[in-house]
Amino acid sequence: YDPLIEHTRGGLAYELTRESINNINDAAPASIRDEKGTSWTSSLTPILSYDSRDHYFNPTEGTLSDLSLKFAGLGGDNRFLKTDARARWYYSFLKDPNWGGTYTVALGGTLGYGIGFQTRPNGKKDLPLFERYFPGGINSVRGFAERSLGPKEGNDVVGGDKQAVLNAELLFPILEQYGLRGVAFFDMGQAFAESDSFNLGDFRRSIGAGARWLSPFGPLRVELGFPLNKKSGDDTSVVGFSLGGQP
Repeated sequence: YDPLIEHTRGGLAYELTRESINNINDAAPASIRDEKGTSWTSSLTPILSYDSRDHYFNPTEGTLSDLSLKFAGLGGDNRFLKTDARARWYYSFLKDPNWGGTYTVALGGTLGYGIGFQTRPNGKKDLPLFERYFPGGINSVRGFAERSLGPKEGNDVVGGDKQAVLNAELLFPILEQYGLRGVAFFDMGQAFAESDSFNLGDFRRSIGAGARWLSPFGPLRVELGFPLNKKSGDDTSVVGFSLGGQP
């Protein structure tokens, strides 16, 4: 019996997609207008994952991590390489029915890095627009709108070639016997252009709280996020709702 082998999975995915970008406002940034048109992407993605969690939605211990490497260039119009890594660790520091049940700390993060292999219409080897990183939202940096963070041109987000997101959570029981738990969290993250370094001063940060319920209709999450360092032009969203798994 080898727990490492038991919890480890590998896979290989192939995608052939057609992307069409049209009806772009004339006031849009040049790096978005330059992406106008239709293209094909043929990509191959090997994936390696490790999951030792004791539950897929309400874990109290274990680790979830995965690593993927997406290569586009097997035909098609786009050529790039994207590496994405994710890890989340759960540890229960108190299990006492007199205190309502189980209290769990969850620490996690994601890293993404992309490299373009062909010159885009803007003269740079950026990722295609539809492959860039746009943090924000309930599965990223809560308190900021979905896909609203990253490099900007004027007031418009144009996406980054790399990103980093960190999440820290305290999960606590509300009505644990009915699958209802609360969460308090701290998030930070941002995406950057290929030519920029990771700058902690540009990371957006937020705190918040919410509830998670393993309902008869499926896993539900309702979470309220409050930005700590909102900057001019940032698009915020206090309430986040999700039907599905953990971030």
